[in-house]
Amino acid sequence: MPVEDKPVHTMTATGANHRYTTCANKTRANWYFAPDRIYNQNGTFETVQIMVINESSFECRYDMSLTDAACAECGQRGKGKEYFDFVMAKAAEEERAKK
Repeated sequence: MPVEDKPVHTMTATGANHRYTTCANKTRANWYFAPDRIYNQNGTFETVQIMVINESSFECRYDMSLTDAACAECGQRGKGKEYFDFVMAKAAEEERAKK
């Protein structure tokens, strides 16, 4: 379907030095605080902060980092593609095992 070309809005344009703010190349905390509820006998609750161990992946999962200019200097460049290929191979293996 044909579409009309529009210029890139200034708020969404990125320059040559653009880097992602959530890049895995940055240091991350091993834990963080999150809200939790403590329920009372009468049905009410109090909101408290609890410490949660950060068990999320510390490796990059971006599968297009090899072609993205914002990832040019990243130490984990290409890790996302490796992970994507691993997951796809595992899924194909499981699919073959079903047959």
